[in-house]
Amino acid sequence: MAVRDDKLADAIARAIESVDPRLILFAPDNTELSRAGEAHGLQVAREIFADRNYLNDGWLVPRTRPDALLHDPKEAAERVLRMLREGKVRSVEGRDIDVRGENNLRSWRYARSG
Repeated sequence: MAVRDDKLADAIARAIESVDPRLILFAPDNTELSRAGEAHGLQVAREIFADRNYLNDGWLVPRTRPDALLHDPKEAAERVLRMLREGKVRSVEGRDIDVRGENNLRSWRYARSG
């Protein structure tokens, strides 16, 4: 919710700033949450997702859709390498889109198996 809701994002950033401004805020790039973190002078680690598919607008495919997840660990690894090296990911609609990330998140199922 905070990635799209500027008031919630600002509240989170203010809370982090008040507790310890040296903490790192994890947020997808180009979201209300990453913008709020930057506005409050926080260090923001931009997230990319190894096992999630992306839409043309850069948002994650909703989990309610059957194509939301990428199930092949090898394909996920190749995707992350491209995201980090080229700053690009292929959307489910077939377009290369820009992504920026310093942190790769993977689902629990990959963490358990690999």
